[in-house]
Amino acid sequence: MATGGHQILFRGRTSVAWMPEDGPHALLMSLLDYRVFHKIAKTVHIDEFETIQQSQCFPQQKLSVAKSMSHLLHRENDLEFILYGVVDPKETTNIYGNVSFVLDMTKFMSHCQPSFNIYYVETVDFKKSSATHILFTRKHYDNLTKYDPRIFGGPWFLDPAGRHYWLSNARRFDRKTNDYGHKLEFMLEFGQDDALWLYKESVPIPVDHQEAHVNRRHICLRNRVVPCPSPFDRKRTKEILVAHGFTQLENEIPSQLSSSGSGEETAPLQDNQQSEQLSGVLSTNERARRCLF
Repeated sequence: MATGGHQILFRGRTSVAWMPEDGPHALLMSLLDYRVFHKIAKTVHIDEFETIQQSQCFPQQKLSVAKSMSHLLHRENDLEFILYGVVDPKETTNIYGNVSFVLDMTKFMSHCQPSFNIYYVETVDFKKSSATHILFTRKHYDNLTKYDPRIFGGPWFLDPAGRHYWLSNARRFDRKTNDYGHKLEFMLEFGQDDALWLYKESVPIPVDHQEAHVNRRHICLRNRVVPCPSPFDRKRTKEILVAHGFTQLENEIPSQLSSSGSGEETAPLQDNQQSEQLSGVLSTNERARRCLF
């Protein structure tokens, strides 16, 4: 269904999944909303972490379990995926859980290219936040839109120098404000071999989830009604990881969450160098000019 030129993919009780009239590369509102990222991660609670360690693999998430997050529930009922999101080291608390399985984005792309197809699934607007879902799959879906990250203006941008950017804020269907910003999430439709590679290459890192005991929104995404079973700070979670045999966590935390391994940290686009880099791309990209002006 199209409204005001935009395509509504699914409308839920508290959310709407949609695609902009001009396609997925028309979500950009401001150049300053682009932020560099080097890592992606799957974050889980302690009980989920222990299950993953026992099985030595990530469980596939079924759309029937995530019915509020994707319009694909009504189109691809057999789709199973592993969900990863952009790592933002500026976040002081993690709403997804206690342990982040962190993977370098460059390594991830090297594994996926050129065998995987990349599709834009949707942008989901919630009351005060939004998220865009990008699907990586070896399958072909005629009903989804292919996504090229090299095109400026979308939720994920890959510049000519190989730097990855995500939109920390994005255009909304209802033209309201994202008080809690915009997230970029990757739905990975991986078979057994690819999923095993993903597990082996992802490094578990303790993250702060201690505010999960507070009775307010955007604190624990999984346990919205019942109390969270593991509202732990990073130190408590680290002790649990060490008990599972991970002994080098202290030195790995800064590099795993903040940098590409070369000392370049993730930061908002407020310094002159990064702004000039994107402005250079903008000056040579006609589509970007159409998105901004």
